[in-house]
Amino acid sequence: MNRKWFGAKTLLSAVAIAGASMMASAAHAAPITQWEYVVTTTWIGSTFTAGSGSQTTNDTQLSWGETGGTEPWDGGTDRSGLEIEDVTPPAGTVFTNGPVAPTSVITHYNNIISGAFATLDTATLRTELTLTAISPPPAGDPLALQEALQFDIDFIETTNSAPCGFDSDSICDDIFVIALGSLVNSFEFEGVTYNVAIVTTSGNINPLPAATCAAAGVGPGCIGFTTPEGENTPVEFGILITSVPSPAALSLLGMGLVGLAFARRRKAAA
Repeated sequence: MNRKWFGAKTLLSAVAIAGASMMASAAHAAPITQWEYVVTTTWIGSTFTAGSGSQTTNDTQLSWGETGGTEPWDGGTDRSGLEIEDVTPPAGTVFTNGPVAPTSVITHYNNIISGAFATLDTATLRTELTLTAISPPPAGDPLALQEALQFDIDFIETTNSAPCGFDSDSICDDIFVIALGSLVNSFEFEGVTYNVAIVTTSGNINPLPAATCAAAGVGPGCIGFTTPEGENTPVEFGILITSVPSPAALSLLGMGLVGLAFARRRKAAA
């Protein structure tokens, strides 16, 4: 098994800051209830292990495997990869304390490839978000936030032979461990503190069993998801804005604090 790290977001302390702001949001006569948002999600960095084959790296696609092979998003099976697809259009309306607004889908194309090929080692995902207040109309400039939210993922390219050493739907599922870091951030607009969070709407990302965490080379309590060999697994992302400690925001904050503790533990080398 190759054990690979996509490390933690740099601004981990903001998770705790966001938690405090949830409890201390100031009362305001007319808090913003509706926002326009524009969002762009890109890969901003990646590295690969030593090995043969070739790699594709751009803002929305990462792939590895056979040189000259067909890219997995084009139906090829001799390369694996990750692809970001922004929602169309990559903009819309989101409500404070309302439902999650969709932003992007990241698909893992998990094909069985030679162990001699270099595989993905690290990558960083960046979401650039702009929020504009629209209701009620603000007293001044409606531009409320322009910020880049960033986090990294820990990817483990497993061997394709049993025993896997953890519960697996295939032989053997690849593992993604997410160091959530500060996926919850806070900002102030016209005297009110709001919290904006990156969440998943597809339900893929959850606490992983201890054996799966161990297979990834980390301690129990890690968070992430697994993807079966030979399948394409999409993970849907969105943004959630809160001004009060809603159950959804508090739940996400709890996961963020777990990620904060986990992110300080680097995995042993393969």
